[in-house]
Amino acid sequence: MIKIDNFDDIAIVFNEALRIALHGDEEDVQEFLELYSLSIYNNSTRSDVPTLEKAREIALHNLGYYAGYHEYHVRVLIEKAFGAVHPIFGSKNPTPEEAFKLGYEYGSKRRHS
Repeated sequence: MIKIDNFDDIAIVFNEALRIALHGDEEDVQEFLELYSLSIYNNSTRSDVPTLEKAREIALHNLGYYAGYHEYHVRVLIEKAFGAVHPIFGSKNPTPEEAFKLGYEYGSKRRHS
């Protein structure tokens, strides 16, 4: 059962995802992703988010990115429950030096594309 009805604040969204990862089941995971994806879809332009599939991709991207700011075990919980990995680091747990290098490379590619 999902305990939030507003998906506008990533901290609230992430805390609910973490609660589900710890205490929920696969049905809760799917319901959460469906509601979060629908919220993204409904609050975006069709040029930015043309489909619900794209909205789901963004939802997983957001969860994976935000999980990267937390301790390793929290990131792994989110990754296992939702399949959400960090968009730059993937499933890696980079050192600060590796994180800087990967972030720099990612930024360079985006700047030149």
